[in-house]
Parts: sequence; structure tokens; C-alpha cells
Amino acid sequence: MSSICDDLRAAILQAAMQGKLTEQLPEDGDVEGLLSQIKAKKEKLIAEGKIKKQKQLAPITDDEIPFNIPENWKWVKLADISTYKMGKTPQRSDETYWKDDFAWVSIADMPENGTLERTKEKISQKALSEKFNNSLVPKGTLIMSFKLTVGRCSILGIDAVHNEAIISIFPYIDTNNSTRDYLFATLPFLSNFGDSKDAIKGKTLNNSSLSNLLVPLPPLAEQKRIVEKVDDLMARVADLEQSADALASLKKAFPDDIKASLLQAAMQGKLTEQLPEDGDAEELLDQIKAEKERLIAEGKNKKQKPLAPITDDEIPFNIPDNWKWSKLGEMVIVLGGKRIPAGKKLTKNNTGHIYIRVSDMKDNTVSTNDLQYVPEDIYPGISRYIINKDDVYITVAGTIGRVGKIPPELDGANLTENADRLVFSRINQDWLIWCLNSPIAQNQIYDATTQVGQPKLAIKRIEELLIPLPPLNEQKRIVERLDALMQNINVVGELIANK
Repeated sequence: MSSICDDLRAAILQAAMQGKLTEQLPEDGDVEGLLSQIKAKKEKLIAEGKIKKQKQLAPITDDEIPFNIPENWKWVKLADISTYKMGKTPQRSDETYWKDDFAWVSIADMPENGTLERTKEKISQKALSEKFNNSLVPKGTLIMSFKLTVGRCSILGIDAVHNEAIISIFPYIDTNNSTRDYLFATLPFLSNFGDSKDAIKGKTLNNSSLSNLLVPLPPLAEQKRIVEKVDDLMARVADLEQSADALASLKKAFPDDIKASLLQAAMQGKLTEQLPEDGDAEELLDQIKAEKERLIAEGKNKKQKPLAPITDDEIPFNIPDNWKWSKLGEMVIVLGGKRIPAGKKLTKNNTGHIYIRVSDMKDNTVSTNDLQYVPEDIYPGISRYIINKDDVYITVAGTIGRVGKIPPELDGANLTENADRLVFSRINQDWLIWCLNSPIAQNQIYDATTQVGQPKLAIKRIEELLIPLPPLNEQKRIVERLDALMQNINVVGELIANK
């Protein structure tokens, strides 16, 4: 269990340091502004005699960069953005150095990813004066071990000093502890990653390797968002780790739970920025309505029975002001499939008339591994009941609520009576699939499924599903955001499953 959770933590941290857990917002600016502030602060401290002028660090080459980061971030070295101090151990043979006056930190005292409140040993005023220049490391400072247990980080909860296997780290610019907390979250991984790891086969870092430790640096505001996201995910891992029986849950439920949480956040407008230039969903619904009326006038669609208006009591949560709660039937036309006539069977011989069954509908698409075909003699009777690549399918019998798209090579295939076809325009297809897979839709689908006899989801019930509708451009941004996040979660899920 511990090794699985450790791998999961590493996967979360790497995703965080690649900018995959957070959104890059234009208002954050880029990190060049932060680096300019850091340079000015360093020059000021040097002029005041508070720090010594550093030897110029070698520039970072392309070959050194271990992975890609967002465009508004920058790879830096630890010594570019912070100073650090190594500690000491007073002579053990001199008992006058070891009293109960001041806390002295060893690696064994450091809680991993926690706050240090007490130490096993303390030093005297004499030791502080003679060995530490009367200088305590202040409460709130980030400390890191760089020998033996490399990369263990803690925050001092007390004023203290520490031994020579630990450094105390002082970011030059640290508004509201943003950089301290970002380094606290990421240094355990960075100090054991890639070239850094190769450099410490002897289980130690040195002054040079510490100074040159590569750090992917985001703007301050995003540093804060990364820390919040990492803290949330690490708390979930810690909860799972508490029980040895959680392995099966970790393999099965954790990725699903995270995905459900992300989908819920997406459907509440929490993963994307609402931009004034997007307009609002009311305008989008008007466009959809006009398109429907045009198709009805042309005889291409049948007129729908009006849907009951949505009442305030039905609305389950708040959405952004430029979104709108609507019913799925306002956005799409729901059409059914067709069963094979009684006494007839499908064939595996390619008649050119593919018949898509619920068993073919997997992973938001259609599997082509075991396709069956409509025989020529019965095709004329079901030829109108097709589904196109621009539609979305939803299963309505047997396995209910499964949704997805049709691969281009299956465009125009015949559709089983156990699934319906959602026909729409001016709606992003991938957003609609994510939306219908989200808890808000799936919970309604479950509640709307009849349980008498064979479970069935009626067309009328599908049309009544409540949907939080964003403007079209934001739908596209939601898809991009979810695709990136889900890809990372899938990687983590594979990592877990292989353990």
C-alpha cells in the first residue's frame, strides 16, 4: 500500500509541476515579472551586506530540462530564487553545549510534509552563541534534508537550529508564503528526480548540486493554486493509506472519484474562466430554437411538445451568471433506434449495413472488434433508424446512461432500439458527452429509469434532464481542460493498477 501511495504522490507532484493540475490564467502574467523582483531583492540584500554576492550560475541548457512546462513558467535553479543555510552539530564531547535552552533539529525530528513542533535534543545558550552566531532559524521557515533521507521537507513550528544534514530555505520573494509552500510541496520530488537523483547515488546532495537544483517556477498566484490542489489530492491519498484494506478501493474507486469530482466542478463553471466575449447561454438557446424551427418548417424535424419550465426548487446548484439551466430536450432532438424483426438475426457477414448494439458502445465510443450487420432482406424495414458521427448516443435499456460518439467509419450505421440518438447543432459534441457523464446528469438518469420489468429510460425522461449550459466557446475550453486533466488521472490510474 505504501509503495502504491508513494507512486501516486509522485505522479500527482509531477502533474502539478507540469502545470496539469491547474489552469494558467492570463491575469497571472508570466514568471519574468517575479524574476525581476527577485533580482532587485537580491541586489538590495547584497548592498545592505545581508547576503554575499553569488558566483554566477551556469545557464540552463535544453538538454537539462526534464519535461515541458507552461509558456508563462520558467525553469530556474534553487539558488536563483532563494538563499539557504546549512546547519551544524556542536561537539558531543562538550556537555556544556547540550542543555535545554534551544531546539536543535535532526532529520529524525522532521515530520514528512508536516510542521515540526518539538525536537528530541536541545542546545545551550553557549552553543547558540559559539556555533550558530546567536542566530535561530525563525518559526515558519522551510527546512529540507539533503543527506541520507534526501528531500524530506518540514516547516518549523518553533524557532530552532538544525544539523549539517539539513538546510533552511529562504525565498527572496515570498508573498503570503506562496513560494515557501510551493517549494515545500515540490522539493521532495525535485530533489530525487532525474539528473538530481543520478547525482546523489551516495545519498547526499552538496552545495553545488543544491544551488543547481532545477525548479519549474510558475507565477506566484499559480503557485498558490498548485499548493491548494496538491494538498487536496494528498489528503485523499492519506485517507486511503490509513487502511491496508484500501488497495482495492484505490485501484477501482480513486480515479473514478477524482473524475467525478472534476466533472462536477466543470459543470459548475469552476474549471474555466467566464469571458465576457463568450456572450451568454441565453443567446445560444435562442440560436438552437431558431435552428429547430427552421428544420421543422422544412419538414426535416417534427414539432416537439413544449417542455415544462424549470422552477427554482429544481435547480440543484449555482452556475455562472452567463450560463443557463435548461432541459436537454431544449438543446437536442432525441430519436430512438430500431429492433431487428422477431425471428430474424444479425449476421457477421459484411452486408454493408452495420448494426450498433449496446455491447459495442464502450469508453464513450463504439468498439469495432465484434461488429454485426443487418441482412439485406430486413434492411429496408429499419434503414431509417441510423446514427451519425455528429450525434451522441445514450443507452436506454440494459446498461442505461452510457454515452458516446460514433467513429467516422461507422457514420450512418443502424442503431439498436436499446439506445437513442441525440441530434443537435451549435453544441460542442465532446462537452455534451462530458456533461452527460457527470454526476448531475447520471444521477438524474438513474432517478428517471423505470424499474418495473426491464429497466428502461424513456425519451420523455431524457428530454427532461436538467443541464447547466455554458456558452459555446466555454464549452470548448471545458473540453480542453477536462481532456488534459483526465489524461493525467488515467496515467495515475495505470500506475496504481500495475502495482
